[in-house]
Amino acid sequence: MKLGVFASLCLVLVACSGGGGGNGSTPPTQTLSGTYSGSLSDNQVGSGTVTLTLSQSGSSVSGQFADAFANDSAANNSGSFAGSINGSTLKGTVTPSDPESCPFKVTATVSGAGSTLSGSYAAFNCSVADGGTFTASN
Repeated sequence: MKLGVFASLCLVLVACSGGGGGNGSTPPTQTLSGTYSGSLSDNQVGSGTVTLTLSQSGSSVSGQFADAFANDSAANNSGSFAGSINGSTLKGTVTPSDPESCPFKVTATVSGAGSTLSGSYAAFNCSVADGGTFTASN
């Protein structure tokens, strides 16, 4: 009987121990590469277009962005993107080329084998509370 209890305890410990030692990240389920174009809805400026050129190495994603607003061309901007993908979630930071512009945190869901990005963005380290949503495809 003691051996049965010990064996059962060992099985429970092994079953509950999981993989252990991981950093909690999920391997990317999507691959991001190329140019993505689409629309955005900005809380301050309204409707516009966005173009992202992205490349991926492992879970790291980097690239360039440009946005354009028909209602306010002074709000048009471009710059760099740096982030990472965890499963099908892309998170990163957009840093505008114009030092007077606010940086943005971006969170997007990647779908269609990496062909579509849908998400939101919000300004940080900025005196203006701005943000919005976007969808882009390649």
